[in-house]
Amino acid sequence: MPVIEGLPQLDFEGLPLVGVVSTLYKDPEEVRYKLALQTAEAYRDTGVPLVVVDASPESEFGDSLREREAIVINAPRPGLATQYMDGVMYAVSNGAERIVRHEPEKTGMVNFGEQIAEALQIHDIVVIGRTEKAMRSLPSTQARTERLAGWFLERELGMPADALSGGRGYTRRGAEYLGRFDIERYGNNWLHLYYPVLAAMDDGLSIGGLKIDLIHPSEMVAEEQGNSTYDAKRYEQFMLQMESLMSNVGYIQEI
Repeated sequence: MPVIEGLPQLDFEGLPLVGVVSTLYKDPEEVRYKLALQTAEAYRDTGVPLVVVDASPESEFGDSLREREAIVINAPRPGLATQYMDGVMYAVSNGAERIVRHEPEKTGMVNFGEQIAEALQIHDIVVIGRTEKAMRSLPSTQARTERLAGWFLERELGMPADALSGGRGYTRRGAEYLGRFDIERYGNNWLHLYYPVLAAMDDGLSIGGLKIDLIHPSEMVAEEQGNSTYDAKRYEQFMLQMESLMSNVGYIQEI
């Protein structure tokens, strides 16, 4: 994978785990803005490095992250998939051997860092799903669509359970498949969570699943539950993922 030039070179070699998140915020009062800062604090307090690829238009957010000891990269390629790809590439280029990629509002992810690192001792890519307790903490529309889509992907494509959960663990070898994701063909979107896993499965890499009690932040539930805008977003994500994945299974032979 290519190295992002012009960034400080660090030494992640030998560390149990490195975190990567992607951010884009404009309003300091936004719920997710505040949760992302809590995530940075949680990583700082547990001693796990956190790489943040940030596309926020103002420097205030990045400065707040740096105050919390996060490693902040100004996004060289803004976009959902490209920011995660660049963050993982940066971690690998600095010696990271095991990486967890997740959404910035998942403040509790690092608390399961030991379990994730152990799973990455066995598997090249780990789909970090949720226990039933964690699923019950989601807004109802999100829980419904993600349960259904996860069931389809597990049944029809052999993905680990709860594949719509955004957490992914990568070894250096597994991360290579994320780096190959075809932005031009599949778009700068959520599909980067699935196609690299399918390609790695086809090549015989070990793919694992891990279920954790990652409780959805109550602030997000309060904002999203019964909100027609968020409900529409969940249905749109569901249709994008199902339509693309169920009609492009040949991808795993092409990558």
